Amino acid sequence: MKMKMKFKARRFIFALLSIIFLFGSMNAAAAPSVVVSTPEPTAAPVRSAAPSASPTASGTSASSTPAPSSSASAESQPSATASPLDALGAQLLCEAAVLIDGKSGAVLYEKNANERLYPASTTKIATAMVALDAVAAGEVGLDDMVTTYGDDIAELPADSSVLGLIDGEEMPLGDLLNGLLVASDNDAAIVIARYIGGTQEAFVERMNALMQKVGAENSHFENAHGLHSDNHYTTAADMAKLTKYAMQNNTFRDYVSNAHIYLPVTNKSDRRYFINTNNLISRMRFTDFYYDKAIGVKTGSTDQAGYCLVAAAQSGERELISVVLKSDEQTHSHTSSKALLEYGFDNFTSYKVAKQGEILSEVRIKYAAGGIDHIPLVPQTAVALTIPKGANKDEIEMTLDVPEFVAAPVEIDQVIGSVSYKYHGQVLNTVPLVSDATVPRHALGFIFQGIDRVWSIRAVRIVIYILIAAAFALVFIFIAGLIRALGKKNKRSSSSYKPPTYHDNNRKF
Repeated sequence: MKMKMKFKARRFIFALLSIIFLFGSMNAAAAPSVVVSTPEPTAAPVRSAAPSASPTASGTSASSTPAPSSSASAESQPSATASPLDALGAQLLCEAAVLIDGKSGAVLYEKNANERLYPASTTKIATAMVALDAVAAGEVGLDDMVTTYGDDIAELPADSSVLGLIDGEEMPLGDLLNGLLVASDNDAAIVIARYIGGTQEAFVERMNALMQKVGAENSHFENAHGLHSDNHYTTAADMAKLTKYAMQNNTFRDYVSNAHIYLPVTNKSDRRYFINTNNLISRMRFTDFYYDKAIGVKTGSTDQAGYCLVAAAQSGERELISVVLKSDEQTHSHTSSKALLEYGFDNFTSYKVAKQGEILSEVRIKYAAGGIDHIPLVPQTAVALTIPKGANKDEIEMTLDVPEFVAAPVEIDQVIGSVSYKYHGQVLNTVPLVSDATVPRHALGFIFQGIDRVWSIRAVRIVIYILIAAAFALVFIFIAGLIRALGKKNKRSSSSYKPPTYHDNNRKF
């Protein structure tokens, strides 16, 4: 009897495990695989950023603070037969430089772009953007009257660049920002930081958070004005990322493009006049540096940082951003910037790969009303790439990053995925893909979605599989037992049968 019970138990366990394995296999086969990136070989050709060069690269510093670097080499004249790249290298009289496309961020040229160096007053680009982001968020307004506290600005060096603010003076935030970016005034930086951050330290935390937000992860700021501090540093690459972000703000663009400004009368001062320290913008100090395509951005200089210049220029629909750090002369920071920008305009071209509203992909939609099962995806903006002149456009690759499905409801212009364009493996531009339509949810969509969410929990699926497997196993054992019982009954019936015996009482022996 015990042997029979053990045999039955083994059969039950074997049947249960077999069914669990069967359901597990079916689930694995049916499980959807989400494709994160979908190449589109037949898409319109896309271009990629030009190959970067490092003509005098010395490697990046790994220390947490920038080490003092030697000043740039003496100016040399490019050979008449030198390539444009070699000619540019000879004209760059600075420790680090980078040139990017102002719209896509594609790197067109770099020299020691990730070397940590001191930014000096180019820091004020971050100062201004923290303030302008606060304006956009409704925290403050450009017309807000901001009060100067004498103790805040008392420790500025005597030769520091200042607006000349005095204790108790009130000035609109917009005017302070204008003075900050055009005249590079350090007292304006301190007053702005106090007004928005409450303390200098709190404001600087927001500056560092902004750098992380724009992907500038190799920078650290300790003040709002850029005066020297050993642990206050950046890189050319990081400043380019920050400036690309800043140039998307129209108020910032307006300020940095001013050749000169008048600041109105205040409660403590008459009207003030300032000339832009960026001589690519203004002819009023040096006519030789003026560049007619220049539209900004910011200068900076200290003994430790040398002469720095972040510049932007525009030609037609094209926009370029250059960063030059640690030139040994003001002249060299400007000539190096002009050389970078001219190199970009002369050797690269703009190529449109997608119009705004052009359908580039589609995505499956679940729980939608009206039987809709797919929605088209279009680029959020028109897409133009900067590629080397003469580049083979057929070598441009488009890569889609689209989820397997989205859940209704979906609003028009809702970001669903993205499209990236590469050239020779380098990403030139990545643009969000948005929905081209509004799709409402089915009346019962929330029920279907709830069921899917519960089913997506692995523990729930395992429990259900075990219950189903147990039910099948019990049914199997019941049927097997029933068949066995019927077989035994038939056997007993056949073995107990005895043929009838007939007696002949009349038989005689």
